[in-house]
Amino acid sequence: MRRKRNVMMIHGAWSSSQGFNHISKMIDMYLESYIRYTIFFDYNPSFDSLEKIVAKARKRLDEDDAETLVVGHSLGGLIALAISDHPACYRTITLASPLSGIKIEKMFQPFIYARAPILGEIAPLSNFIKNIQNKHYEKPIDCLVTTKGFSPVILEKSDGVISLETQEKWMPQSAVATYVGCNHYEILQSDQAFNTIKKALINQ
Repeated sequence: MRRKRNVMMIHGAWSSSQGFNHISKMIDMYLESYIRYTIFFDYNPSFDSLEKIVAKARKRLDEDDAETLVVGHSLGGLIALAISDHPACYRTITLASPLSGIKIEKMFQPFIYARAPILGEIAPLSNFIKNIQNKHYEKPIDCLVTTKGFSPVILEKSDGVISLETQEKWMPQSAVATYVGCNHYEILQSDQAFNTIKKALINQ
């Protein structure tokens, strides 16, 4: 009998694990025999730096020796990549994640970064983004790119929250990209997201 796996879900900035309610229900309905635990990793980007958040996520993985699929939405996808080298993590899935960092127009940076310092930590040339991009990735990674949506403050094509370019300009060398015709939040309700998770959980 095969050993059951864990799935760890990491939400986006200023969101919560409730965003994964649909996926979690689908897992409970159809994948119960493959799952040991579903782990919801919550964090607050208004209080903790990314370094502390990543350290807490690693510590959470330390608590169980089961193989773990790590799924991250938006900023959670960057956190997932940062911990993808943990021995417990066997595969990573990112959903609508700004893999190249989030660009903020210079004139708005002082105000935005004062209100939300963590956005400065994921600017395109930030140390965090450079470290993510300089890592060597050997384990499988699935990157779901969201292509539908509109934002009046993003002049290029976007999913309503982040640009298409920031999702696709850079990806880990081991990543498989899948383009999904939905917006930044609809991806959490999509069949494509669940089917990607299902495939990652049931494959040996």
